[in-house]
Amino acid sequence: LLAFDATPNLASLRTPTLISAARDDVLVPCSMSDQLAAAIPGAILDIAYVAGVFNGLVRLVTALAPLEGAVLA
Repeated sequence: LLAFDATPNLASLRTPTLISAARDDVLVPCSMSDQLAAAIPGAILDIAYVAGVFNGLVRLVTALAPLEGAVLA
């Protein structure tokens, strides 16, 4: 699993992509989310300042709001 790296393929993604991160997440450092968003064309990076590893659960509705325009357009 650690050897798997899809980074070279990220630039070819054409799907609306939301990357939701939390500054205080100890499992997935926010810097990794920054790198991921930079590698995917048009990706939206949504950063919470306090949510930790529960970011997706705590902020689901808020995190999806930035995609509304992209998906409904």
